[in-house]
Parts: sequence; C-alpha cells; structure tokens
Amino acid sequence: MKTLFRLSLLSVLFLCLASCTGSNQAITALPVIETPSLTSIAVVTQTTPLPTVTKILTATLTITPTLVQIPKSTFDASKAITQTPFPAAQCPPNQANVSIPDLDTLNKSHDSFEKTTVDILNTGGVQGIILTLSKSNLFTITRADLTHDGVPELIIENRYNIPGILSVFGCDSGQYKKMLTVNAIYDYTPGVMKVVDMNLNGMPDLALIETTCHYCLGMRIFEWNGQEFQSLARQWYIDPSLNEISYSDIAGLDGYTTGEIVDVDGNGTYEIVLKGGAPSGLGDMYLNGPYRSRIITYMWDGNYYSFYRGKYSPPEFRFQAVQDGDSSASFADYDEALAFYQDAIFNDKLKGWSAEERENLIAQADVLYTSSPTPTPLPPHNEDYLPIAAYARYRIMLLHISRGYQKEARVVYDTLQELFPEGNAGHSFAEMGRLFWVEYSNSENMKLACQQAIDYADAHPEILIPLNGPEFSFWSKQYLPADVCPFE
Repeated sequence: MKTLFRLSLLSVLFLCLASCTGSNQAITALPVIETPSLTSIAVVTQTTPLPTVTKILTATLTITPTLVQIPKSTFDASKAITQTPFPAAQCPPNQANVSIPDLDTLNKSHDSFEKTTVDILNTGGVQGIILTLSKSNLFTITRADLTHDGVPELIIENRYNIPGILSVFGCDSGQYKKMLTVNAIYDYTPGVMKVVDMNLNGMPDLALIETTCHYCLGMRIFEWNGQEFQSLARQWYIDPSLNEISYSDIAGLDGYTTGEIVDVDGNGTYEIVLKGGAPSGLGDMYLNGPYRSRIITYMWDGNYYSFYRGKYSPPEFRFQAVQDGDSSASFADYDEALAFYQDAIFNDKLKGWSAEERENLIAQADVLYTSSPTPTPLPPHNEDYLPIAAYARYRIMLLHISRGYQKEARVVYDTLQELFPEGNAGHSFAEMGRLFWVEYSNSENMKLACQQAIDYADAHPEILIPLNGPEFSFWSKQYLPADVCPFE
C-alpha cells in the first residue's frame, strides 16, 4: 500500500525558526561538540574539469501553527542540467610597481576598501594587492574560477574592521569590478569553506561558513548565473502574521556546531551538514533541556538548498524515543522507526520524564552559577511508561498498515486493546487506536482513519502531554493533534 506522509508543521517550524540561544556566560567545560574554528577551513583543489582553486593565505582566527506548508526536496539528480562554460573574461595585465596604500588607508571603510581595490586591480595591481594583504593575518585570499569562464576571481576575506566582509572581484569587459559582497552577520568575517559544483549543473559553487551569533554557525552558498551571484541556501520559515513562507539565505544551527559540505546520499550532489547545537551557556542544557546534539541536513531540491532532515543523538528518555520514531516514520524509515518504538516499550535503560525530573535539571543548572549543592540524580521512575508504551504500540500498528502488513497490524491492535483497558493510564491511546481501526476496517482509507484519531486527540489534548516531554525545550518536539496520525 502506498501512503504519503505529512511532516508536522510545528516540528518543521521548530527546526526552521529556532533563534540564537547562546549567551555571553563563560565556558568552563564543553560537552560533546568542539568550538568551530576558521583555522580548520580549507579550500579544496578540484580535479574535475572545473579550474583549480588555490588558497594563498590561511588565516588564524510559541509559534502559532499556520496553514502554509514548508517545501520539501524532490530533486532527481539524474535530471540535472549542465551549464556550458561562459566565454573567457579579459582582465587588465599585471603591472609591476603599482602603488598600494597602507592597510589603514585602504581600510578606512568597507566601501573604501572595495572601491580602492577595484582601482588597484584595474591598474594591473593584482599581484601587488595579493602581496600586500598576504602580509597581514587579517586577510585571507583565495583565487577560484567562480564564473566558469576560465579566469579565476579574487576572493578576499577582510577582518581588518569588525564586523568584517568577504568580497569577490572579477573581470567584465576588460575591467575588474566588485561582483559580490557578503557582510558578516556577527563579528566574524564569512570564510571560504569549499568551491565545488555542488548541484551537478556544471557551475562552481562558493560555500561560505560564518558565525551567526554567539557560537552559532551558518553556511551560505553562492552561484554565478551569468549576470550576478545568487544565494542558494534557504532556511524557510512561516511569518505567522501573514501566513506566508519567508526565508533566510543561511543554513544554520544555533550553539556549538561544526559544518561540512559532503555528498551524504551518494547521488552526486553535495549536502550541507551541520552537527552539534550545544548551547554556549551550559545552563541552557538544563533549563531548556534535556539537551541532545543534532545533525541537520540541507539538500538540493532543484532550486535551492533547503532543510531536509534533522536527527538527534540517541534518546535518553522514553519520550525522546517515540519522538525519534515519529521522525523516522515521516521519512518512511520504517525499520528505524520500529526500533525506536520498540525501545520505548522494552528498553529499561531509557528514563522516565516527570515534573521532578525537570526540577532536578534546573537544580543542576543552579550549581553552575551559584553555590547550590549538586543535586542527587533521581532514581528510576516510570510515571510516563504506560501512556508512552501505548502510543508506541499504536504507532507500530500504523507502521504495519502503511507497509501492507495487515495480519501483523491486527496482532498489535489486539495487544493494544488487551494491555490498556479502561482505567489504565494508556487507555486513551488504545481508544484512539480503536477509532482508527474501526474506520480503516470499513473504508480501507488511511486518511479517513487518521482523521478519526486526530479528532480524538483534538478532543482530548491532555493525551499529548506525555509525548511532549518538557513543557518547553529547544530539543523536544511539541505535538499537535495532527501529529498522532500523519498519513494520507
């Protein structure tokens, strides 16, 4: 049976709308993720027909749900259209002894730097400006053919003034001009991470990495379209006041994060992968926790690099296991989803969540900034086991039906009804499963059957509480009634 999933709008919003969560508190210990450093950024020399890239200097250095749906990637890499090379550009020939002003004069302002640099380049001073800037560790210079015309552009990362800028200079009609300026979002200058044809269209893409807030990381992708550089990254979000999709052109993840450009699925296109998300203020791990590191992927959708999927580190609590199962199910990773649901039922190493657990986490945060005594971890507790186990069995039933395993689904349904009778803490999910089963048995229509489950959850919103975990957490999904049966 072929079924389609709808991603929960709220979960996508949570991933796309997370704002900077860092603080300026001192870091005394760093969990899991190392602070990203621009010293690790390197431009890769291409071995494809694209011209090589040469690195000249390495520097040291509560949303209201709405009706609009976020786009999702459907790109078929086999149908990529390749751009033929553009005609070779002509540049002013290099001249010796071109006068170069001192760095203070050159950098009176960003506008002054770019204008003066263009003037120097057009008098044949390309080697002179490279030599001058290379003497300072406040500049990083890269030569790469970004316009696919056989002539390399000059990419300058300028950290002389804060916040810095990245400028791209290239030739047009025999003269140099400024082709692109990327301003720093935070204090640090955008840096070249890689130049490579990321989307299989024959054009080199300029991948930049930068700090977007206090220990937040973002990546931008630029590509020449024959007239100008267009920005290809899209972090979609919904404007609640207008019920319209908008976007940032930065693929980002808040907190201690590392980033890479890599072909995750082996289809030839590159993906943007961000890993980490640990808050810079360690108290946030507890106050807004429980914290889990993340890996998020932006994938080429035929037009842009858009958010595709996020995954968390392994669950510690039972509610996290069912949330991860639901996430895997939404991407049709049925075996992975089944494993998460079974963990929620049978894995006795997963911990229960409770108000007391929340208070214990907050007490751990107090230790970081006060003289409060270190709290004793709570002993194992199972207040949420029955509703979560019932929900996990209900979702396993849905998985079996979606895969056409009707006999297996019937076994799970019967077990759900037997183990969670009226008066049991998990009975609400058994009842929701019963309403689904009755409708599906009559109509064999997943959408109609799901509507019965959704209507029940809408009329009994309290059943969603055990699935949510903390009332508010940067690392936890908050459920809507539609999330309990996202099949069409």
